[in-house]
Amino acid sequence: MVVATAKSEDLKAAVVQNMKTLVSKSDYSIIQKLFSLQSLPVLGLAVSILLDLADTEKCRSLKVSAIKCLTELSQVDGKCEYISI
Repeated sequence: MVVATAKSEDLKAAVVQNMKTLVSKSDYSIIQKLFSLQSLPVLGLAVSILLDLADTEKCRSLKVSAIKCLTELSQVDGKCEYISI
């Protein structure tokens, strides 16, 4: 069972890192589509999953990765100053 948990944590970490990279490398038009009304349910699910990972995971590096991904999703870096929904 320990092996399955390690693989599961590795998979979660890879998915979170890929999501963060996709968001950080996306241009403004992609970010606009991400925050469109049609995409809000998917975005909400992603945020919920990331918050759950940040809150409940035992692996500290996975928690940090989830928080960094949430930060990227929230556009704290100022890449997009205003997105109208």
